Amino acid sequence: MRGRHWIAPPKGVTVNERDIRWRLWVPLAIVVATVLAYVNAFGNPFLFDDEPIIMANPHTQSLFPLVLAGRWLVNLTFKLNFAVGQFRVADYHATNLMIHLAAALLLFGWVRRTLLLPRVGEVWRRHATGLAGAIAGLWAVHPLQTQSVTYICQRYESLMGLCFIATLYAFVRGVQTRGRKAAAGWFGVAVLICMLGMGTKEVMATAPLVVLLYDALLGACSAREALTKRWLVHVALWATLVCLWVMERQTFGLVAQEGGGVTVAVSPVSYLLTQMQVIPHYLRLSLVPHPLCLDYGWPIVSAWQEVVGPGSLLVGLGVLTLVLWIYGRPAAFVGLWFFCILAPTSSVIPIPDAAFEHRMYLPLAAVIASLVLGGFWLLRRLYARTRWVRLAMVAVVLLLGAGGATMTHHRNLDYRSGLGMWQNVVAVRPQNYRAHLNLTSALLTAGRAEEAEATAKVLLDRLDYCRLVDPGDVPEWGRTPAEVVLHREVRYYTIAHNYMGVCRIRQGDPERAEHHFAEAVRLNPGFEHAKKNLARVRSAKEKPRRGGASLSD
Repeated sequence: MRGRHWIAPPKGVTVNERDIRWRLWVPLAIVVATVLAYVNAFGNPFLFDDEPIIMANPHTQSLFPLVLAGRWLVNLTFKLNFAVGQFRVADYHATNLMIHLAAALLLFGWVRRTLLLPRVGEVWRRHATGLAGAIAGLWAVHPLQTQSVTYICQRYESLMGLCFIATLYAFVRGVQTRGRKAAAGWFGVAVLICMLGMGTKEVMATAPLVVLLYDALLGACSAREALTKRWLVHVALWATLVCLWVMERQTFGLVAQEGGGVTVAVSPVSYLLTQMQVIPHYLRLSLVPHPLCLDYGWPIVSAWQEVVGPGSLLVGLGVLTLVLWIYGRPAAFVGLWFFCILAPTSSVIPIPDAAFEHRMYLPLAAVIASLVLGGFWLLRRLYARTRWVRLAMVAVVLLLGAGGATMTHHRNLDYRSGLGMWQNVVAVRPQNYRAHLNLTSALLTAGRAEEAEATAKVLLDRLDYCRLVDPGDVPEWGRTPAEVVLHREVRYYTIAHNYMGVCRIRQGDPERAEHHFAEAVRLNPGFEHAKKNLARVRSAKEKPRRGGASLSD
């Protein structure tokens, strides 16, 4: 420990055997608690997007060629999983859990070393190991993380989080290391990990900015010192964005060659207003993680009056963060971490879905850190004796950790089947029409045609106005929020009619099935499944065949 690059503790802080033991036992406790929380997820099957991303994707079934485009690093891990055990689902879950564990341990190490920095108060330095362990442990077992860990294809989020935290950990090691060569080595590791992280998910683009803010608030005496003393490190980190730009260009080029594309007809202002509702919802789930939902189908907000309440809370937090930043307070970094990492998905850049819980994978650390550090500060103010403060903190953390791990364990059960998950989503978000359609499909797959028909009928009743819509009035995508809603709801309406037709066929009623298929084709002439089903029903009426017609859901 006292070798060439050992870091002397800050003035007034002693390193004793108790602290060394805590540094060994706290990571072990984090690992045990996290494994117990997720151990029942290993038998869960591939679900939803796992099929097109993993099972039906021929690119994941061979290690080569390795295309350095888009999210290639995560895709490489899928290739390695297939090479080891093909589609043995437990291997994929084990990999997800190991990524999450590595991220939690690095979060512990990074927060602990951050609390030992000179710009942090002596009180925080004295309790750095315990506070860092509480933050990382609660973050690891929080139920909000299940979508990034239990849902296999969301490895994109968790591996990005691992690279993000590893970049910061390597950077703070470089800041704290005295030897010039050793420090340069750690900074080089930070740049390398950041560059690799650009191959996980686009949110990684905020890492260079977050590291710069971190250095300005905590690593150096001022922002000017951070830029002058370590300017080369920051330039190298920002240069990794070139790798992201090149890979994204290749990705969109491949999509264009295949005739695909992404069109989002929502204005940046409408999307920002929507996030004024979504982000406070994320904050509520961080405090009370129930009920959780796989697919919100969050409606786009078109008027600012709809977000006055939650928007005021968000603006208040933003102003508080800005004031703390102006005064150079290290506490500002918690807010900057939260807002910067959410910015690519939850600000003014419209993306197809306004809300997903996995987007809180990293921002959740800021919320938990503010609660743990704020709670410790409050207890210190209320009680003078440190021993009682420490005991109270341990009791609260253990209670919250046990509750979070239990809820996570229970949430994993919802991922045991697509049918069970969609039933959960419909119960939580009854206005999510896409969830109704997916539940109908799952019920049909399970051979429960009568229940599927009832579910589809609910959707048809809610979208009854669509039967009066002329096909020529349906926009291709929509230029306004109203047109976007009309396009989407007509599409859902036609899919529901197709499902109703399949239900009728399975119940021996081809006459009424024909009506549903015809209505689907009327509003959406390009709906291939409905066109084929309609043709087969009419063909069966003209030339009855033994066994009936083969239908396409």
